[in-house]
Amino acid sequence: HDNYTEPGEPELAHRIDAGATAMFAAAERGAPVAEIDQIAGPLRADLDALVALNEHAMFAADRRTRSVSNNLLLGVLASLVLLTAVVTAAGWAIASAFARNVDALLDGEARMRGVLESSEDGLVVLDPDGTVRDANEVATAIVGLERGQVVGRRLDDLATRAPHYLRI
Repeated sequence: HDNYTEPGEPELAHRIDAGATAMFAAAERGAPVAEIDQIAGPLRADLDALVALNEHAMFAADRRTRSVSNNLLLGVLASLVLLTAVVTAAGWAIASAFARNVDALLDGEARMRGVLESSEDGLVVLDPDGTVRDANEVATAIVGLERGQVVGRRLDDLATRAPHYLRI
């Protein structure tokens, strides 16, 4: 590199070469985009300073610097495209899985509600602790309470209101 014409140009070119080498090495080893971006920030500032120092003559004076800046630009663009693709794919996968789970849950809830309400017997849905989670209209009529008064109470509390009707 004997063709430097401006004061400070050799130091900038050396930092650009070292920064680009570090950035591409990080990309080759699969470093996270944030690490590559951290390297690219000072490198971009050095490139801007070198351009300001030499304006358009810089690229004619140092072909290697042009190659490095082109590779830098391509590397950054490729990283951004890859990151966008990964984030988009992950977003679609998560949204699709969530939608399938919600659909299955709603279908199961609708089937359970249909069985519960179509029965001529009083049916009560309990959790493992014996707390009422749901009850059909016949069950609420048996204990003489509204559905909102039954849900959330323990079955033992309701059995005292109509002990001859309730059995497990």
